[in-house]
Amino acid sequence: MSRCTNRAVLGVTLAMATFVWHATAMAQSSAAKPRSPAEITAASEVLIQKSEACRREAHAQKIGFVKRRFFMHRCLHPKP
Repeated sequence: MSRCTNRAVLGVTLAMATFVWHATAMAQSSAAKPRSPAEITAASEVLIQKSEACRREAHAQKIGFVKRRFFMHRCLHPKP
């Protein structure tokens, strides 16, 4: 095969692999997404309260900006 054909095959293969990976990841997402406006509002309120609690805890511990970002992520998305 020529050099151009090899690159085309590689590009198509990578595109297909990326699509399959993304489709698999989306299909395996276990969190149920809110559908109605009431569910969305309730989920938003929970997230706001959780974020506020984490922010206050970070402030109480006097965590700096960069470390606070990591702290907030770990606080909002704890590993099981």
